[in-house]
Amino acid sequence: MSESSSPNGFDPLWDRKRICDHLSISTATFERWLAAKRFPQPIPLGTTVPTKGRRKGRVTPTCRRWRQSVVETWLRDQETTAAVSLTDPSSAAE
Repeated sequence: MSESSSPNGFDPLWDRKRICDHLSISTATFERWLAAKRFPQPIPLGTTVPTKGRRKGRVTPTCRRWRQSVVETWLRDQETTAAVSLTDPSSAAE
């Protein structure tokens, strides 16, 4: 049985650290991908609270998670796209 499947069909939720560790990327890179919409958007969990400091009055989610199946599907799609671009002669520069 794979890590992503379970007997009851539960789809684990991953946090930013787990995703960054799995992809071997920094949190800064991950946040850039999110901002550029290059990575699936998270599921906001919990309530929102006003932030403190310079951004006073701004509201942010207290918790963000991604379904493991969504992360794994995104990764497979990235691998497929990379493989197609490497084997497709029309994608090569002339």
